Amino acid sequence: MIDQIQELMQEIEDLKKYIKDNKLSRQYLTTMVKRYGRTSGIQKNISFHTLRHTYATWLYINSRDIETVRQQLRHKSITTTTIYINTAWQFQGHKALSGFQL
Repeated sequence: MIDQIQELMQEIEDLKKYIKDNKLSRQYLTTMVKRYGRTSGIQKNISFHTLRHTYATWLYINSRDIETVRQQLRHKSITTTTIYINTAWQFQGHKALSGFQL
């Protein structure tokens, strides 16, 4: 147990170098997503952006509320967010979307 706590404390220390203005860097997030993807057996090349798009698509399919998606993604323009309306039908029932819960 002590070893696990020490390991966690080291991870937290290592994480500090990726934090700027109380935000995690894009580099760290991408590295983290790739690492957890490999750990969970995902064979495809994924990134933080992949996860963001998957979440946004899932959110739109389950809420049918494009304004909620816009707010979650912090898009300034609803036009940017409407891509999820145009592509959501392709992903309904896709296994990539099954891990999220509203």
